[in-house]
Amino acid sequence: MTIDTGNKTRVPTVRQIKCFIKIKREGKMKKLLCNSLIASVVAVAGATGFAGEAKAQSADVDFSGTIGNTCEITKLKDGKLAARDNDDIYIDARPGEATGAELGEVSVNCNGSGAVTLGSLTPTSADATTLSQVPGYGYLLSVSTDPNNIYSSALDQLNNGSLGTIPNGNTNVLNLNGSAQTLYLNVVATGGTTIPGGNYAFRTTVTITPQ
Repeated sequence: MTIDTGNKTRVPTVRQIKCFIKIKREGKMKKLLCNSLIASVVAVAGATGFAGEAKAQSADVDFSGTIGNTCEITKLKDGKLAARDNDDIYIDARPGEATGAELGEVSVNCNGSGAVTLGSLTPTSADATTLSQVPGYGYLLSVSTDPNNIYSSALDQLNNGSLGTIPNGNTNVLNLNGSAQTLYLNVVATGGTTIPGGNYAFRTTVTITPQ
């Protein structure tokens, strides 16, 4: 290394060489520190920018369904038959007509409306089967919302043989809308003559159909 002093070229002293190297080194260090500082600032700025760009994501979830019309029916109690107090050619389930008699009861409910219907009266004991086979046999089966006016408030009535139906003009549709309703069932049966002593058992099916 030489130092140009204008007209003459001089060989630098050791002290001058050390001073020159020191200046070079300090320049490189300053440059490295500056580059490092710039890189740090860029990194922080980049991180800040990315954090600001991160947004919460969401999605809507819908629920839907179609609810159909439904009904349910529950038996509350079976009925009891007895001979009428004032006319022993009939067996009856109305307590006001026959001592010891009881109406059958069911509970019905629908989330809307339901139509109530009765199935035919079927003998389920030997004595009832015998009664159903005599020439004068007949029955009247009724289901009602009012136990005290079983015929005038009847929803449905079935008859067979000598006992004719009692017209009532009522609809058999109940608008329940989630409120349970108790229904009362009555049976009147006859053979045309005094009912012989025995065990008389019958069965019917009550149905409620969603409307």
